[in-house]
Amino acid sequence: MRLIKLLAPSLLASVCAFAQAAPLYTLRTIAPLGFPNALVLTGINNQGVVLGNEWREETRASTGFVDRGGARTWLDTLMFGSGINDAGTVAGTAGDIVTVGYVVDGAGAVMLPSMQPQGSVSVAALNHQGHAVGSADAVFRPDGSGLQGEGAYDSHAFIYRDGAMNDLGTLGGDTYSSASAVNGTGAVAGYSREFAGGGARRAFLHNGAAMLDLGTLGGAESWANGINDNGAVVGVSDLAGEGRHAFLYVDGAMVDLAPGGGNTEAFDINNAGQVVGRGKGGGFLYANGVMAELDTLIAPGGEWHVTSAVGINDLGQIVGQACNTYGECVGALLSPVPEPASTAMLLGGLAVLGVAARRRKGGVRRVTG
Repeated sequence: MRLIKLLAPSLLASVCAFAQAAPLYTLRTIAPLGFPNALVLTGINNQGVVLGNEWREETRASTGFVDRGGARTWLDTLMFGSGINDAGTVAGTAGDIVTVGYVVDGAGAVMLPSMQPQGSVSVAALNHQGHAVGSADAVFRPDGSGLQGEGAYDSHAFIYRDGAMNDLGTLGGDTYSSASAVNGTGAVAGYSREFAGGGARRAFLHNGAAMLDLGTLGGAESWANGINDNGAVVGVSDLAGEGRHAFLYVDGAMVDLAPGGGNTEAFDINNAGQVVGRGKGGGFLYANGVMAELDTLIAPGGEWHVTSAVGINDLGQIVGQACNTYGECVGALLSPVPEPASTAMLLGGLAVLGVAARRRKGGVRRVTG
């Protein structure tokens, strides 16, 4: 018993020191192959395959790519890849004035049909069933009655599934909407506004039957960026005063993830409820009610500062951007550190201490027949 009493303070001190010193994530950078600062990451699936885009000199255009453990494959069909699922299917957009949406899998590229003649389609996200969402020209205003002007289209959020485009409409009084994310049940999140490029945005959740206005944190605008399979939505909202904060919409209520803090934006949420985004201090992870800067969760003294986090998978892997003091920016992949044996040993020691403490407090009662 005395040995346990002697060990307890030193063991607890060791546990505390280990927890403070050990990084929780490793950082792997994904650097551009051509021009500096010409690469951006947009997503990651549950196999750890990363989706990104880079400006290429040989094509004089942005091109999508996937990164599998450092091996890069170009997606020449896509100028901008925006979604990847666990099957490795990728969705994205090509074109300039008139854009075209694509879903690309092992069998090739499928061009999404437009909803209006010569109308644009832009893809923002993809779920594990291969359903794509984004914004597409949906209503033509030949008489100039549309808020975009004469002869312009009103673009609406859509979901593409089973080979067909489905117009999700807008919130009442709006003519423009755009979908940002879709989950495994087909629920879609995004924003709706008065007209393209103007008017207050309002975050929405479309459950397959109707579009729900998610409200704001007291200000005029909000927009949704991510949704998980439980229907939890994350995004950005204006405050009643100045500033914008990341929000989590769950159980019918919008929750401020950074009360009292500076401007923050939430970009993605996984099925464990972990949220990633960007704040004044750079990329952040929000988990179990606590928001932490990602720089504090990786090995200290490194060359790179994580400036933003845009995607997180169900394994907790995070993708975003990191920059150094010279202004050079690269893609960043953060992976959770496996629990080392020393941690398990220390936790085991704590368990022993806990059992000993319970025995001292209540004793051990033997039951005999």
